[in-house]
Amino acid sequence: MRRFFACGIGILFLFFFRGWAETKFICVGVSNYKSKQVKVIPSAVSSAQAMRECLRQKLCLKPENIFCFFNEAATKKIILGVLNQNLSDLKKEDDLIFYWCGHSTLVGPKQNQVALMVYDSGGPNFDESVLYPQELVEAMVKNSRVGKVVLIFDCCVSGRMIRAIQDLEGEWKERMKINILTSSDDEIKQGSPAQYHMSYFAHFFIKGMRGKADFNQDAQVTCKEIMDYLKKELDRDELDILLTFEYGQFVLKRTRLKPQCYLEMPDFILGQIKK
Repeated sequence: MRRFFACGIGILFLFFFRGWAETKFICVGVSNYKSKQVKVIPSAVSSAQAMRECLRQKLCLKPENIFCFFNEAATKKIILGVLNQNLSDLKKEDDLIFYWCGHSTLVGPKQNQVALMVYDSGGPNFDESVLYPQELVEAMVKNSRVGKVVLIFDCCVSGRMIRAIQDLEGEWKERMKINILTSSDDEIKQGSPAQYHMSYFAHFFIKGMRGKADFNQDAQVTCKEIMDYLKKELDRDELDILLTFEYGQFVLKRTRLKPQCYLEMPDFILGQIKK
């Protein structure tokens, strides 16, 4: 009863600020890959599951509006198929949030084109097996009129996704606003943290959503607030001890994460804080 009441208050709160907009959430986490040559990411699925639970509570998402793809379910065919088939009811006032935690890679003749490694990425046609930003965005807008999209990339060199998506062309740019949040810049390769069961980005994202990022104390967290908080927490030498895989064994390394963002909607509300 208490949980139902809290969710009801949350719905009324979000209606006051955003109206009766529909929100759909796409959540992808890939820890284990089909190809044994691809390194395991121990915390990818647990990060995605934690983000799903966080945003489900903060936005009071309907179960039917949450789509999750973990490990073998996260193939290119399945992800693009669900995006093409399940977003047709989204309208201009509606929202779409996408979260990715898994490997990313650089492909192309000059190895400078960023892409996401889905579960079955690999083989002789590797460049065709990965998921490109253009394919992802085109699937989101192909059959929908969604007006607001938030893309969250929790992976290596994820800052490159910003430029890649900005460079895309299409009529959807005239009708859709987009926010892109990334866990690192163009160059940083991140690993799995030793002390958490999820990525650093997911861990501090969730802490921020629980109130740490509510800098103006208005009981809500916006995209700008969460990114300001993440930059403050993650861009610190003393924090970033990452568990990375090198030469056949796990080793501790000191590094820094540099979260990046592109915000056309800095005041987009990611959730409300329970007081």
